[in-house]
Amino acid sequence: MPLVRKLEGDLWEVRCRLPDSIARVVFTLYGGTMRKHIGSYFDEFLKEEGLLGESEATAAKRVIAFQLSQFMKEHKLSKSEMARRIQTSRSALDRLLDASNSSVTLRTLDRAAQVLGRQLRIALI
Repeated sequence: MPLVRKLEGDLWEVRCRLPDSIARVVFTLYGGTMRKHIGSYFDEFLKEEGLLGESEATAAKRVIAFQLSQFMKEHKLSKSEMARRIQTSRSALDRLLDASNSSVTLRTLDRAAQVLGRQLRIALI
């Protein structure tokens, strides 16, 4: 199913697949543009449903997986070579590159960040 689809009339739906469920947002268009100040922000919806933390973690994991994949392509690195640089196993690298797999240790994330020339920051806000 597409991420955005027309339901009926001016009613549209956005779907976001989460690890254990699907989040849905229904919205309408007015005069060809989205109505301002109607309904709530998507973050508020996710928070009310108890899905905000999980959604943010999933989004962050997808960004990390994408950045690592891009780095490997740009530097023409095999998975074995990348795993060696991160000082981890190839199976741990596969978990890191799998955007939907959240089974990654902070140590592996920190080493991956170092290989990318970045710094891992974690905060409780």
